[in-house]
Amino acid sequence: MADQKQQPGSSAEAWQEVGQQFKLLGESLSAAIHAAWESEATQQSLRELQTGLRSAVDAVNEMAAKATKPASPPPPLTHEVERFLQVTRKAVAQAGEEERPQLITVLEGVATELQDLVAVLKTPPPPEEPAA
Repeated sequence: MADQKQQPGSSAEAWQEVGQQFKLLGESLSAAIHAAWESEATQQSLRELQTGLRSAVDAVNEMAAKATKPASPPPPLTHEVERFLQVTRKAVAQAGEEERPQLITVLEGVATELQDLVAVLKTPPPPEEPAA
């Protein structure tokens, strides 16, 4: 009978130990994920991606501004846009699971910006007023 009374206590202690081990495992995983996210390599990749995206948006804005001028022909695809595409493809290929949501958000923002610029380019310019 004495063994039966100790067994539930031992079982409860064992489950507490299992729970404690899971808690420690969770804390360790959290620290590892946080350290990976904060790593210099990850931050450098994100900075490079951000710089590339800014360059692309600037290049598209410049192309849109040039295209809306009355006497200028539409500009060809610029070197900056080509570079942006290369950097973006590389970033997508190298993106880790933690980076993917941020990358998706950034690319969706760029896509929206590009759609807005395409709409501007498709809008005919206002008619010129005759000189008085």
